Amino acid sequence: MNHSGDYFSMGEKALKSWYRAALCLLVINLFASLVSGQRVQPDERVSLIRQRYNNINRKLATYRKVKKNGLEIESETGGNMDAYLAGKEIRKIVFLLNSESSRWRIEFYYWTGNLIFAYTKKVQMNMKTMRPEYTEERRLYFADGKLIKLFVDKADVPLNDAKYDAEYKTEVENTVSLSNDLVDAVRAR
Repeated sequence: MNHSGDYFSMGEKALKSWYRAALCLLVINLFASLVSGQRVQPDERVSLIRQRYNNINRKLATYRKVKKNGLEIESETGGNMDAYLAGKEIRKIVFLLNSESSRWRIEFYYWTGNLIFAYTKKVQMNMKTMRPEYTEERRLYFADGKLIKLFVDKADVPLNDAKYDAEYKTEVENTVSLSNDLVDAVRAR
């Protein structure tokens, strides 16, 4: 009696069952990743802003540069600004301000006349030694005039969190206001 046919039949049945189980697991995992992927995947708007940021910095040498020195911001004087324009359109503004106790560098990026990204770096000085004590960085992403993503020292800050309202909302509003003031200063030249 030849049992190889029976063995092959049983092996084929087991293989088909294994394929079905594997296919079910694959479909379940694919569905789960699609559902959770909406929360985990980077926001496409942030990716687009990063592309535009890179594009602006890559072409920086081709833009016309406008300098303004001695700008007064919130009673601090001595702010310096470099604006980079593609034709009449502002692409980037770099604002430097040295106060008695801190050093600021704020970069604003624009696309089609709208603020898309702001990077702020504050170096707090030790008043006794006049050496840097600590550094704070912020990365703010904007779309359609609204903040869509905030990183504070590389930590993602949820915008619907009470911590955002308590600690960062006013700072974000001040950053946007400063951007508007600097854009006005560039246009007023």
